[in-house]
Amino acid sequence: MSIPTTNKPVHTYRVYMRTAAGAQHQEVQVILYEKLSTGQVKSVGTLLFTDAESPVAELRNNAITLVYPRAAYQDAIDLLRNEEPITLRTHAQSESGWLQSGLETVGEDDT
Repeated sequence: MSIPTTNKPVHTYRVYMRTAAGAQHQEVQVILYEKLSTGQVKSVGTLLFTDAESPVAELRNNAITLVYPRAAYQDAIDLLRNEEPITLRTHAQSESGWLQSGLETVGEDDT
């Protein structure tokens, strides 16, 4: 099943860093959520950091999962912590996905 084209805002996230005997449980997951007008949150996708060599976008259990190498974790967390707005985007034709920040002013100092 191929991934759909999506464009979802990301308002909050949750990190799962698990350890277990099986290698499949030694991944880091970041669940991305959209805040609904009711105040509730809805999952819009997952970032999965594992021993993958190259990024891939997948549909797992009818949900978007972007799989990245473990080395990309710090960059993704930095983006989620420091940029606004953030959007989770996928493109069906290219079967790719990404996190996208809003426009930034050149030379802007966030401190």
